Amino acid sequence: MKQKKAFVIFFSAIITIPSIATAAGNVSQGTFNALHPFTNRKTEITVEPLTKKPIDVPGVVKDTPTKAKSITSNHQIFGHRGGYFHSSLGIDFEYTDNLYNVDENKQDNWLTEIAPSVWLTVPRRSRVPLHVAPHNTSVGGMQFSQPENYFFNKYQLYLGAGLDFKDYSENSSLNATDGKLEGLLQYNLTQNLTLALMDRFTRSQDMFNLTNATSNNQRIYDSNIVTVGADWQISEKFSTRLDYNHFELNYDDEVNRFFDRADNGFDFYFFYDYSLKTNFFIQYRYLVADYDKNDDRGFIYDNDNTFIYGGINWKPTVKTTFMAKAGYQNVDYDNPVLTDSPNIFSFEIQANWKATVKTSLLLDATYNVEQTDSYGALNKKVFSGRLGYQQRFSNRFRGMLNIIYENSDYNQFDGTPREDDRFYFKPELQYAFRRWLTGELSYTFDSKDSSKDYLDYESNIFRFGLKATF
Repeated sequence: MKQKKAFVIFFSAIITIPSIATAAGNVSQGTFNALHPFTNRKTEITVEPLTKKPIDVPGVVKDTPTKAKSITSNHQIFGHRGGYFHSSLGIDFEYTDNLYNVDENKQDNWLTEIAPSVWLTVPRRSRVPLHVAPHNTSVGGMQFSQPENYFFNKYQLYLGAGLDFKDYSENSSLNATDGKLEGLLQYNLTQNLTLALMDRFTRSQDMFNLTNATSNNQRIYDSNIVTVGADWQISEKFSTRLDYNHFELNYDDEVNRFFDRADNGFDFYFFYDYSLKTNFFIQYRYLVADYDKNDDRGFIYDNDNTFIYGGINWKPTVKTTFMAKAGYQNVDYDNPVLTDSPNIFSFEIQANWKATVKTSLLLDATYNVEQTDSYGALNKKVFSGRLGYQQRFSNRFRGMLNIIYENSDYNQFDGTPREDDRFYFKPELQYAFRRWLTGELSYTFDSKDSSKDYLDYESNIFRFGLKATF
């Protein structure tokens, strides 16, 4: 039951409007709440303009101590005040008519979540300066490049932590506690040399689905991303960057241990500033995925990943930014029995458009070979596109629309075809009752159309909650 039209229409939209944007959200805070493709959890993504280096290291949100004193009224209502220490407490109630994302025998559920968090910055900031979206099947742990912004003076220090207590009405054995712990340190040694260190620890679970998490196997995991980088401005026109990347993934249950792995490697960039608005770059990326254990067939999926890209960063106006890179990816498996994936075309597009003070639009798209998330497949070729729109109706009232489309073409061990098309649609409204108290109401439609019909599903999710910030 394949619907190819969805892919054609979405890809045509990317060709038509690449210069517009890459995902929309909180204009006042430069973020939006996007779906994590495999945990079905909201993740904050930055909407800050890209700088010339679109790399997998943390970006710093544009928020200097001086500017923190002149926060707009919308900032004061929806965001934190400038300071060293911040905290928040959220409570959300979510109803779904298809908890396990299945085609038959659907089970509804009420989910209650309580989520406290704290964060510390030096110098003082009014917004979280780091937004990381872990993605377990992407080698290195992140699906999209992380923009790098140098909106700080001599140094920047950030520490943050959060918990998410989840209670399921359908089955109390599913109750769990997710969490994150993250940190960022950036330091300008000289005018031309900057060092950066980022660490993000995550405890969560895979998304419910027949080939992922189920009621009997939640696939709870711990992951950790570490990046160490150095940026050197060689001259007025030329600069380079070198990053070391480490990603580690460990599942709790023994049955899932063949997914456990550690990725290690590096990124090298060389940039040429063509003009104040345009720069070109080349990127060489090498990562080794080292799996801990064989599966019960005796396979261990160790592989080397090589990426070579050429790209451009373009900022035609103050309100518009655009980044695109394209090249190829090689995946070489250590086990000669497993099939390599040589010279696979790979690309990434990120674009942002802040149309007005009240309106923003963002668009992301990427295509590459990812690690497996299924016992029956060696890997998968994934196209992922994200579109977001945000509109502020007043200082207290705003709305967001997030759309995600993903096509996954699996390399099955038995040679049978499997191709999944996933569509995610989420409108959301937020209202600030007080400067410190915000309410939200959202609806989500999530569906999958697979060449294997038993993997199809449609789910409807209704969510409302309150969040207090201090």
